Amino acid sequence: MAGKVPPDDRSVPPHAEAAALTVIADASTVTEGRALLRLLEHGSGPSIEIVWPPSASTRERLFQRFKSCFGMRVALMDGGGGLYVATGRQRRPWELNLDRYSGFVRKPTGRLSADERGELKDVRAHHGGLGETSPVRVFPRRVDALLLGGLRQLVGDDYGGVAAVRAAYRMREGSVLVVGVEADGRDLPGEIDLTGAVAPACRKGGRI
Repeated sequence: MAGKVPPDDRSVPPHAEAAALTVIADASTVTEGRALLRLLEHGSGPSIEIVWPPSASTRERLFQRFKSCFGMRVALMDGGGGLYVATGRQRRPWELNLDRYSGFVRKPTGRLSADERGELKDVRAHHGGLGETSPVRVFPRRVDALLLGGLRQLVGDDYGGVAAVRAAYRMREGSVLVVGVEADGRDLPGEIDLTGAVAPACRKGGRI
């Protein structure tokens, strides 16, 4: 798991609404993204912060989409980095399967959606007596591979030398996009369409 858990939402980058070329990841993008994810999990690569939408209703819809169609999990993390979910043995950390899930764990800031608060309450009730913990979000590897591969395309060959990348999530006609990308404070044209990471059931059900 990457050493410092990044925040998942602060203020929105000022150019997040700018028109941009959309990057739709292909197989080579995802393959490169998987390699970048392994580096990130071992502490190499830029810090990455993806801001959630400011609107409470949109954040709620984004949370539902990430959970139902992208496979996102919410958990509580203790001071030692142990993760706890609402299943499994009580007071035993979740054994994160890094073949399936990404070690790029995000810590949300600001007000959480009602559904997310409810799920975290269930986690705490399931384990009981966890003490001081922080909520986190965990994504499948395919999602973060697409994200990192897309960021590498937008940043270009300088990616390896960039210290910090910042962007924002946006929903557009059912699709989830990463927009307003900044690399070390430098605005970059382009956006990333995460549709390629949607679960097959959501594709077949016409939910994208």
